[in-house]
Amino acid sequence: MLSNKSILTILLISLSISFLATILISNSTSKLTANAVDVKGYVQLSISDTASLLFITLIDETINFGACRINQTTNTTMLDSNRTIDYFDNSACVNGTFPDYMILRNDGVANASITIQASKSSQDFFNDSNSWYAYAFHNYNLESGCDGALQNTYIKFNNSFTTYPGCEFLSKNNAIMMSIKTFVTINASEGGSSNIIFIASST
Repeated sequence: MLSNKSILTILLISLSISFLATILISNSTSKLTANAVDVKGYVQLSISDTASLLFITLIDETINFGACRINQTTNTTMLDSNRTIDYFDNSACVNGTFPDYMILRNDGVANASITIQASKSSQDFFNDSNSWYAYAFHNYNLESGCDGALQNTYIKFNNSFTTYPGCEFLSKNNAIMMSIKTFVTINASEGGSSNIIFIASST
């Protein structure tokens, strides 16, 4: 029989891995903001006639781990959306999709530099100094990806609204993918949602 703590942890993990997404597109003359509208990361863009030459599209805005249970042996859970169901505790998730990514494509007429922010630090997100979530970027395929430096190893979101590297040079019509890795201890007690903010600047 599951204890209240175990039930809370299952609920926590189910909630904590649904991220909101926001795109900020800016250059020297204009700024475009796309606000997330629900907890599944669905993004609705409203573009005015004076929008920037930059136009970054989220062609896949959801990473779905499903509902996951805590590892009863370690009292922790390690999940990685860049891996298959057999990786670490990915197999402890029901109705998850593995591997799974958010996919960003440069549909504009200018090259872009992509950076990223999160609205909650790992500690604030989980209310636990030992739990964390992190991101990494990957090239979409051999023909489409980042032409500059790519942040392809995981960086933890240690601070809220801190700008972290993504892709130094994303050419027109190219795409990159972002994965999420998270480590949750049984002491975590918050979760919920965090805004993931992509920032595109002209290069």
